[in-house]
Amino acid sequence: MGQGQSTEEVKFPASGLRKILVRLLGPAIFLVFLLVPITGMGVEARIVSGVALWMAVWWVTEAVPLAITSLLPLVLFPLAGVENVHGVAPNYANPMIFLFLAHLEQFIFVSP
Repeated sequence: MGQGQSTEEVKFPASGLRKILVRLLGPAIFLVFLLVPITGMGVEARIVSGVALWMAVWWVTEAVPLAITSLLPLVLFPLAGVENVHGVAPNYANPMIFLFLAHLEQFIFVSP
């Protein structure tokens, strides 16, 4: 490397238009999946699959914070009539989730 050059990568901020398009891509895929009839799949199954695809798009592209992405089923399933809030919310308080969080916390505190 020559003098004055650094090994750091140059990171360009995401353009505003790109960010908006990526944020709209998830709901668009959900609507397409919901409106296109699929043989052998009921409406509820298409809604759940569409929400899963929406979450996958937002998760991979990080269009919104992951915490917001993870809460989509809690909001969308009751609105779409797939499940009520009392049926969805306990999945967020599953004892296995807390077990993983405890182990993650231990790892964070123990690691140098």
